[in-house]
Amino acid sequence: HLFLGQTIAGAFFTLLLTWATLEAERADERRRRVPQRIAGLYSGVHFHSAFYRDQEFAILPVWELAATDLHDYAALWVPRESNQSALMRNRAKLRAYLHEGGTLICFDEVNQPWLPAGTWTPRRLDVENVRLGKHPVVAGLTPDQVRWHSHGAYAPYPNAEILVDDGADGVILFVDERSFHGKLLVGTLDPDCHAGFGTETTRPLLRSILAWLHDSRGAAVGTGAAAVGSA
Repeated sequence: HLFLGQTIAGAFFTLLLTWATLEAERADERRRRVPQRIAGLYSGVHFHSAFYRDQEFAILPVWELAATDLHDYAALWVPRESNQSALMRNRAKLRAYLHEGGTLICFDEVNQPWLPAGTWTPRRLDVENVRLGKHPVVAGLTPDQVRWHSHGAYAPYPNAEILVDDGADGVILFVDERSFHGKLLVGTLDPDCHAGFGTETTRPLLRSILAWLHDSRGAAVGTGAAAVGSA
């Protein structure tokens, strides 16, 4: 109708462009703010929703991942038993998110190649011999606080700083702060699963992860080191 020169269509189109411009400016303003909450990927598993009850998290249904601007959140958390097929469909988005400065935390068994870095294998590890690195995520923990079990292992690679291993070549938890502008924290300990079931064992590690996220972003995420009090 605008093409045909209709006055009413032209007036409406002008209003529409004005609205779109204002919305774009508001979106830019929202992106400039430091996000406070973590996007907790939810794939319909019962312990996911229980884990995400804490104020640090905002539930992100996996079927909304493709349409979500992840930069609206402090980080993306991918728990154990997430929808691997949906993550595969969004692997380019996740890689771009990390390259653009995002933070991805994953405790899933990555049996499809969607993770932008790291190779997971389903193998048994002897957690009695766990060793801790010196990174802030684990610096304040003891071996007993990360010694429950491991769902497989990761292979070491040059940009990965190993935070927990089995005393040999089995990587249980690592962080990669060099391959991307953002940060990648990945492990096989499934603390989110245990917390979702209400156990206490994994809370020190979870609090430490949230404190690291808080410090690395320079803004509060929930209550920082005191977070995950009930998750």
